[in-house]
Amino acid sequence: MGFEMLTDMFAQPEEFDLLPYSALWAYQQPQELAEKQTILDEIAWPGLVKCVTGTEDEFDGNWESMVQELTDNGLADAEEAMTEFLATKLVDVE
Repeated sequence: MGFEMLTDMFAQPEEFDLLPYSALWAYQQPQELAEKQTILDEIAWPGLVKCVTGTEDEFDGNWESMVQELTDNGLADAEEAMTEFLATKLVDVE
């Protein structure tokens, strides 16, 4: 195939378009939003592990339990806050 180096078979940096905005992880998020995400992550990760490691019969119950706990701890508010935050960063992107 004419490759001299292993990296030659992958797309090269110059082949990608430069986006007019940064990746989400690169933005400094408001402290309140970051704290809410930490709380939700502390629920989601163990909840997902429980879903995956449980039996097939336990999956739906474990999933519903995790989703309910996320909802009870402000998932909708966090989603809305993240949407508003991103809107301020992407407002001029066409």
